[in-house]
Amino acid sequence: ESLRNCTPYLKDWHFVKDFPNVSIYETPEFFRDDWLNLYCDAVGKNDYRFLYCGSKGSYTPLHHDVLKSYSWSVNIFGTKLWILYPPSQCEYLLDAQKRKYITNVLDEASIDKEEYPNF
Repeated sequence: ESLRNCTPYLKDWHFVKDFPNVSIYETPEFFRDDWLNLYCDAVGKNDYRFLYCGSKGSYTPLHHDVLKSYSWSVNIFGTKLWILYPPSQCEYLLDAQKRKYITNVLDEASIDKEEYPNF
C-alpha cells in the first residue's frame, strides 16, 4: 500500500499546555532530564510536549526530532511499526546534494532513484 493513501492523524497537539490542570501521564524517570522543555519553560517559549493521535493506517514520515532532541512514545491501543536507522546508515537516506533526508522509506516504488541515489 502506498503511504500517500494513508490516514491522516492529529499531530503536535499541545495537550499539556491546553489543559494544565489535567494530569494524563507521568514522565518516566529516564526521560525527566528534558533539556529542551526545561529551557522553553524557563524562557516562556512554546514547549515540545506533543500528543499525537492516529487511527489504523496513519504514519509519521522518517524524521529526527526537533533540534535533534529526543522524545518518548506510548501506544495506548494498537501497534506501531518503528524503523530505526543507526547513524552509520544516514548517508544512504540523503538526497544527491546531501541536504535532505528521504521521508517515505516504506514505499520503495515511489522513491526517485536520481534524487536518492544511495537508498
